[in-house]
Amino acid sequence: MLQVEHSTWVSEEGNICYFKCKPKYKGDKFILFKGVAIKQRSCESQESVIVKVFTYAHAGTRDWRHYKAVFYRTRQFIEPFNSYLGTTKARPKVEFLAPEVAIMDTQSDFQMFARFFWNFNKTFSEDEAVVIERRLKGDFITYIDTTGYATHEMSALPAAFCHFSYQESGGQFVICNLQGVLDNGKFVFTNPVIHSNSETFGESDKGAKGITSFFANHVCTYLCQDFVKPGYTAKGPRRLDEDRPPRYSILFPDR
Repeated sequence: MLQVEHSTWVSEEGNICYFKCKPKYKGDKFILFKGVAIKQRSCESQESVIVKVFTYAHAGTRDWRHYKAVFYRTRQFIEPFNSYLGTTKARPKVEFLAPEVAIMDTQSDFQMFARFFWNFNKTFSEDEAVVIERRLKGDFITYIDTTGYATHEMSALPAAFCHFSYQESGGQFVICNLQGVLDNGKFVFTNPVIHSNSETFGESDKGAKGITSFFANHVCTYLCQDFVKPGYTAKGPRRLDEDRPPRYSILFPDR
C-alpha cells in the first residue's frame, strides 16, 4: 500500500504524527510541514500541528538540544510575567509553545515527486529527529525581532516580556525574536531566541553583543521602565494609559 504522508514514531509526549509532503514554509534553517498529531492508543484526540525539520542537515535528537533549551528556559518566565501583568492591569497575557521531538518512522512514497513539484532538496531518513509544535491560527506576526526592534503597533507588551527576562535572569540573558499570533486575548509565541553572556543557546545566541543590540533598539514603556537595564539611560517619563500597554504606533510614529 502506498504511503501518502510521512509519519513519526511516538514523540516525547506520546503523540504519533502524520505530516504532508508539501512544505508550508521553506527557510534557510527550517522547513515546516502541516500535520496531525494523535495520542498513542487514542484516535479521538487529534491536534493540528506543524512539523519542523532542518532544511539541509540530517538531525538527531541532540541537534535539537539548543532549540529545546531555549523554549524550556523561556517557558519558565511565562507565569512570573503574567503574574506581573496582573499587577499592572495590562492584557493580554503571553504563552509559548512547547515543542516535542519525535523520530521519523516512515517516509511518503511521493517524496521524490514532492521535492520536484515544490522545489526543495530536503531528503528524509527514517531515523531523523523532527520537532512537533501546535499549529497556530491567525495572523503570524513578528512583534520583536532578534535585535530587539519592535515591528508592530502591538509590540509594547512583547517588548516588556523581553526586558522582564533580562531582569529576572539577573542580567545574564535576554529573550527576543517574539513571533506568533494573538489568539483569544493571549499572545502565543514560537521560535524565540536567547542572547546570553554565556553564549550557550545555539548559533542564534549572539552573546553580550546580542544583549547590547537589544537594548540599543528597545523602547521602554510603563510596563518595563523600572526594570534593570545594562547601563542605559531612561528615555524620559511619558503620560500613558494605566489600564493597558500603549501602541507603539502612537508613542513612536517613526517606528
